[in-house]
Amino acid sequence: GCAFEFCEGIESVTLHEGLLSIGYNAFSDCIKLKSVTLPSSLATIEEEAFSDCKALQSVTLNNKIKAIAEATFRNCTNLTEITIPNNVTSIGELAFSDCKKLTTVNLPEGLKQIDAEAFKRCKALESLEIPSTVTKLGNGVFMESGLKRCKLPDNIKTVPDEMFYLCEKLE
Repeated sequence: GCAFEFCEGIESVTLHEGLLSIGYNAFSDCIKLKSVTLPSSLATIEEEAFSDCKALQSVTLNNKIKAIAEATFRNCTNLTEITIPNNVTSIGELAFSDCKKLTTVNLPEGLKQIDAEAFKRCKALESLEIPSTVTKLGNGVFMESGLKRCKLPDNIKTVPDEMFYLCEKLE
């Protein structure tokens, strides 16, 4: 882990084919990192791998990835869009929290859980459709977000604590 943490001069990264894992905090606080190209071989991105990469605008995730780990993209304040791959079954706690410019999140059928505060303070996120396969939502999952609309699947039987806490635009 922490391989490139605080490398403030890196603006783009292309990782080689054959790479299987990105470790804990590997690129966190690379404040000028704007884009990341991940290989199709990548299967694991560990906790906080890209947290606090404030310039990060785009990341393309591949279908070998099965989970978005805790705080993976936390505080990536310029990230505007993310498509979660079809094989991802869980999104970890704080995974996209404080991604203030995140406007578009595409969640796949097959996703089973979204953990606590995963989209906390995503102020630009106005609309989200939760796939019918999701059965567990964590506390405060959309806390302080910009959501105006959120479609929940019928199989959600319990609304978690503070799910929409301080979502002032919710209609």
